[in-house]
Amino acid sequence: MLTKENTKDWMKAHPVSNLPGRIRPSADGLKYLFEQRLEIAQALAEIPGLRRLSRATMNIVHQNFATVIGINTVGLILGAASNISVMMSALMHNASTILVVANSLRLLFMSPKER
Repeated sequence: MLTKENTKDWMKAHPVSNLPGRIRPSADGLKYLFEQRLEIAQALAEIPGLRRLSRATMNIVHQNFATVIGINTVGLILGAASNISVMMSALMHNASTILVVANSLRLLFMSPKER
C-alpha cells in the first residue's frame, strides 16, 4: 500500500509518475522530454516490422506442424502395415525433426524489408 512514508521510494522506482516534479523549465528538462519522445517514436516505428515477423513466424509454425504430422502419419501407417522397419521409421521421424529446424532457420535469414 502507498503511504506517506514510502511515497518517495515509490517515486524513485517509478520515474514517469514523478515526471512533472523532476522537469524544470530549463534546457536540460526540455532535452530530457525530447529524448523520451524520440525513444517512444522509435519504439512505435518498430511495430509494423514486428507484426510482419510474428506473422511470418506463425506461418512457419503452421508449416512445421503440417510437415511433422504428415511425415509421422505416413510413418505410422507404413509401420502398422509392416511395410517399413523400425529403423526406417526412426529415420523418418528424425528427418522430420531436421526439416522443422531447417524450415525454422529461414526466420534468421529474413531480409529487413521482410521483417
